[in-house]
Amino acid sequence: MEFDFYGIPVEVPKVDLNITARLLEPADFGKRWRELNKVTALSSDIAPALQARAQEMGLNDYLTFELARQWVNAVAPSAHESSRLSLTHYMAALMGFDVRLAQDTRGVTLLLIPFEQQVYARPYLVFDDKNFYVFADDGVDVLNGLAGIKTCKMPEGADCGRVMDLRLAPLTLPDDPREFTITDGRLKITGQVNNNLQKMLLRYPQSVMATYASSDLQPALRNDIVEQLKAQTAKMSTKDAVNALLSFVQNGFEYATDDENHGFEKPYFFEEMLLYDKCDCEDRAVFYTYLLWNVLGVHSHLLHYPGHESASVTSAEANFRGDHYDWKKATYYISDPTFIGAFTGMCMPQYTHTPPEIDYVY
Repeated sequence: MEFDFYGIPVEVPKVDLNITARLLEPADFGKRWRELNKVTALSSDIAPALQARAQEMGLNDYLTFELARQWVNAVAPSAHESSRLSLTHYMAALMGFDVRLAQDTRGVTLLLIPFEQQVYARPYLVFDDKNFYVFADDGVDVLNGLAGIKTCKMPEGADCGRVMDLRLAPLTLPDDPREFTITDGRLKITGQVNNNLQKMLLRYPQSVMATYASSDLQPALRNDIVEQLKAQTAKMSTKDAVNALLSFVQNGFEYATDDENHGFEKPYFFEEMLLYDKCDCEDRAVFYTYLLWNVLGVHSHLLHYPGHESASVTSAEANFRGDHYDWKKATYYISDPTFIGAFTGMCMPQYTHTPPEIDYVY
């Protein structure tokens, strides 16, 4: 059968399942597990096929789970949400993930997923020394209306599988090129970004900034951008090059909050900056610090202030002046890609006396 994965057609072996009924009690879920365990094609054909497709596309843990979830929605579209989530849980277990089934006290079926990183905008339970984040069927608001949650207690020492890593390594998706040109009037980059990333990452779980800074989705695209900017900054001093990149990010992108742009909080990976017309402070800071290190080899920090994401740089050659702090025997100067018109060493006035937190180090 063929099913849709964020606009990408995926083929796996066909299997017939009858899982339309609503599951109400823990015993119902246990019975369903035993029934699924008798469908040998799930473990012998479907799970290996899904894992092979995930490997072909370079999907990480979470996107592999999403691939399985969307297969479930395609193979059992008329099933009750409790049955579909039960099958999703079964497939996740076959793939080696520590995903737990749960219900709230009203009978809404849930999945509990542990991640290596902290996740925001989702309730979670803490047990087995892990944060288990609440996921539900499409259309269920996990932030509002859920009642008390219950889940099974696993035997002590049981191997329940692994937690999911939200960092993204290179994705090898079918190419749907979208051309981009970004310029501030002085520096300029052009190229093509894979449009298939947009739908796949739109509702990606919101995580800590280090998740976005440490991921690498399209290495060839990034290398091309780096080489373009290296050529344009080659004859500049370090100080001038840093400020040129700062101006490029400040003025090459239009600013908008995530609420204005999406209606919800949506941090961007580096490549997503090239897919949207507008961005906010954390998106600019991730993009800018990557360029500082990879274009100029300048050490930098991704910084967090209350309600704001910024950056800082250090360089013995640059002789920066202005707002700064010391870290590991080096002086880092604030270099804010959202403070339009500011040079390195100029902090937004409202944060001048607020010590920043370091989210990521280049």
